[in-house]
Amino acid sequence: MSHRVTLEINLDKLENNFKTIIERVAPARVMAVIKANAYGLGVQQAAAVLKNAGASFFGVADINEAMEIVAGFRFKQHELPECF
Repeated sequence: MSHRVTLEINLDKLENNFKTIIERVAPARVMAVIKANAYGLGVQQAAAVLKNAGASFFGVADINEAMEIVAGFRFKQHELPECF
């Protein structure tokens, strides 16, 4: 007998929850940690939602994920996030 597991991610709720965290810890800045391809959502899609929600930084598990985030945004060099 096999069991299939499905993960559903509501992007609106993700964005709203992240905004709530930012509001509660203000004036601190918040790092969004994205790993394992955002659990199937996709690094670029998750990063776009979290950036829109106010993420100040991104933390990743490896350099390839960092490169995906940077490639997904058309940053000018002076606009790159401070750290990954």
